[in-house]
Amino acid sequence: MNDPIITFENVSYRYGDKTALSDVSLHIERGQVFGIVGPNGGGKTTFLKLVADLIKPDSGKITFNLKGSRNGKRIGYMPQHASVNWNFPIKVSDVIVMGLYGDIGLIKKVTHKHKDAAMDAARRMGIEALMNRHIAELSGGQQQRVFIARAIVSNPELLLLDEPAANMDSNSQDLLYNAIGIIRDELKLTILLVTHDMAVVPKICNQVACVNINVNVHDKPDHLTCPIADDYLGSEKEIFLHGKYPHRMVLRQDGEPDHSGHHH
Repeated sequence: MNDPIITFENVSYRYGDKTALSDVSLHIERGQVFGIVGPNGGGKTTFLKLVADLIKPDSGKITFNLKGSRNGKRIGYMPQHASVNWNFPIKVSDVIVMGLYGDIGLIKKVTHKHKDAAMDAARRMGIEALMNRHIAELSGGQQQRVFIARAIVSNPELLLLDEPAANMDSNSQDLLYNAIGIIRDELKLTILLVTHDMAVVPKICNQVACVNINVNVHDKPDHLTCPIADDYLGSEKEIFLHGKYPHRMVLRQDGEPDHSGHHH
């Protein structure tokens, strides 16, 4: 491993009596886009929350090799669209500045420096013209760009994106993923990307993790497709093909994830 920025060692996490992730060990290299795929309820968001330090492992260890201190300044996190209260009465500029609260402090005195940083993040995401708009007035794609801008405004090393292209049409998704690739290069980011869009993984991801309680990490696949038309909650779901070998993420008929999580 050339330059791991994150290392998981035998990490497990449970919600009550339900196992979300089991005995996960892996390395994530600096500077890449690391894709995370798998069925609903398989543990993808839990994986991101562990990296974001929003929750702690029940067992095992997560080690970070960050150049700065491990706090909100060096890790940017964009949650799922559905987890955000979009009716909250706040302007786009104020949403982005919230990503600087770790620097601003308890008094929340916003300076010209903070406003300039927010505008720079907005420009990178192509939303500078929206700074005075109310967040609830924006389209789903515009809202997603606002929250990515909030995640990058503090100049993090590590960017965590949970379904960033949700609620977007195909053209908007393509534009967003192009923007993500650009900011990865310009800001020298390492990006963890949870997605249901199988087509985007071979385009921008250097590695991909199949997450279904267990986690299996693969180098960039030669061929990636989602041949089954049903949604991820089917009794068996083919996620992608690595060259000649089909890999499937499955759920049992009772809705509980198959603990093998990965089939050949």
